[in-house]
Amino acid sequence: MGRAQRARSREQPAVHAAQAARLRVERILTERERLIGLAATLRRQHAASTPFLDKAEAMLTRLWGRARWSGREQLLKSAQWLIRLQQENTELPAAPRGLGSHAALF
Repeated sequence: MGRAQRARSREQPAVHAAQAARLRVERILTERERLIGLAATLRRQHAASTPFLDKAEAMLTRLWGRARWSGREQLLKSAQWLIRLQQENTELPAAPRGLGSHAALF
């Protein structure tokens, strides 16, 4: 194997790693945009501020810029969880007044 062939064989893993990194970044950014849009849709449905959406939006905006890509993946997971909690919270029927919060369980 000549020098040129050895050099090319060393470059190939680096090219694949760079492509994988670009795809990872694109996936992260796409998911962030999807979650921001979903949070905005949920916010329009509920005129009042909700703690779940407030925290999810903070993770996707204010905390986003300071985080590394691995941290951003964690922020996405946390924001997904908070948005899912908001969706589940809005789907639950309200407990009858005067019976306490456990009335819906019986």
